[in-house]
Amino acid sequence: MTRISGVVLAGGRGRRLGSYKATVLLGGEPLVLRPLRVLQQLSTNVLIAHGGEEQRRALEALHLRARLVADSGEGPLGGLLSTFRVAGGKWVLVAPCDAPFVSRELYVELLARAQGAEGSVPRLRGRENPVIAVYRRDVFLRAAQGVVEEGNQSMMELLPRLRLSYLEEETLREMPYGLSCILDVDSPEDLERAEAVLRSLP
Repeated sequence: MTRISGVVLAGGRGRRLGSYKATVLLGGEPLVLRPLRVLQQLSTNVLIAHGGEEQRRALEALHLRARLVADSGEGPLGGLLSTFRVAGGKWVLVAPCDAPFVSRELYVELLARAQGAEGSVPRLRGRENPVIAVYRRDVFLRAAQGVVEEGNQSMMELLPRLRLSYLEEETLREMPYGLSCILDVDSPEDLERAEAVLRSLP
């Protein structure tokens, strides 16, 4: 059985960006490709969570080498529940499709920090990022199911139920792209910032 699986969350509709977020172009390629490539460096079993048939068709048109799985509910928690149920393995690496500057080094560090805990997430200025993360699959599923059964879909409601290790600002600054390693592209302004990061690279 594969010890490590990967999940790319691609269910966001991208209302502020004006189109399906996963297919928005950054540096001439769809956003989803960057985090997908990173996770595929660490796992041969990477899944993509999507929000419905229209998004599935858009992803299929990209000819991605990943299994597509429909969300089981609203928001990131629905996508994680759907994919974690079929992912297999002990650990699952999680990336949102709109995080173009995650890196192999970031997930290697997250995975190392997760050992002896139930997961690991970045934390910047006291705020956790629950969708750039490594989680122990069985523990996450139990905790997430409990949150959903209580009528909640919030990732922030889930985090206190897990024993987590954190990557703090000092470590994040040492990653490729520095603090931009946890940048997510939610708006045209974010997209401009991401383009500026690309232009600044040697």
